[in-house]
Amino acid sequence: MLYHIHLHSEPHGSIDPSGTHRLTDYPTSEAKLTWKIVDSPVATAFIQATQMILDNQGHSDISPRNFIDWNMYGKHISWGSWKADAALLNAEMDQCTAKDYVQFDETFYIDENISESERASRLNRIHYAFEQELERKETQRTATPQFLSSLERLNKLVHSLEKAPNSKFGESFYVIRHSSDHVKAQFPLLTDEMYRCFENNTENGDLYSDFFTVGKDLGHAYHTNDVELIRNNEVKQQTVVSGAVAFALDEKQFGLKKNNTEQSAYWDWCKANNAELYGYDYTQPLYNLGRAPVGRATVNLHQMTNILTSTPYVVGVEIEQE
Repeated sequence: MLYHIHLHSEPHGSIDPSGTHRLTDYPTSEAKLTWKIVDSPVATAFIQATQMILDNQGHSDISPRNFIDWNMYGKHISWGSWKADAALLNAEMDQCTAKDYVQFDETFYIDENISESERASRLNRIHYAFEQELERKETQRTATPQFLSSLERLNKLVHSLEKAPNSKFGESFYVIRHSSDHVKAQFPLLTDEMYRCFENNTENGDLYSDFFTVGKDLGHAYHTNDVELIRNNEVKQQTVVSGAVAFALDEKQFGLKKNNTEQSAYWDWCKANNAELYGYDYTQPLYNLGRAPVGRATVNLHQMTNILTSTPYVVGVEIEQE
């Protein structure tokens, strides 16, 4: 089976203030990227989840009744663009405080003059603060659309600022999600066998099952040195296979599936920060670093980069039998 992402040189659909694109109609594409679906239990579950989404809407193809949300995150190419996003984040935190969404003070503010470690610490604290408030309001059923939009903007800006020009994150990262609220409670649960499929290099151009979880897993905590997430017992691992996918590109990582040095560093970090004492047995499959592949790239880095440069906007997805 093949998975296609259809692309266009012009944006279509709507875009909200957080930068999330929503497609409710699907124009003819100008180009497409294709991945070959792998033979694995995760890929089988992914096809099952995707078909579940479509079947429960009474049709088997993408249509206006089945919207798609997608985001593209890019690494900052200059400190100028990074500082612009930092200013937006600080302003959004001020708005959150003024509207009593989440309380932030000046100790959360981000700028280029603080150290890299302090910057990472503040971004982690911001993420934790709004995640806690989101969980509280969702439990109480008091989360308004305006509140959710503000938190989505915070979330995107936090992850954008993690990708500083000197960071180890890849050059571009796409996430594509079907509308799925009507069936997500039925999505297949990940098993130990599925967790063993995880690969720790996810910036290689291949297609991966998206995290599809509110919060940060142990691997994300490692990448952002978020020790407080462990101490607060707020680690959230991926537990289901959805119809959502993600792919990322990094020139140095393209085509590579595993990074043994990274795996060792991850375990060393978990050990040094006493993850096991907080209930996280990081050697178990549940905590495997990375994401599960569902498709392998069918083009090389040069071809994929050229396609995304000329046609960066998603206008549809398709699963095709070979």
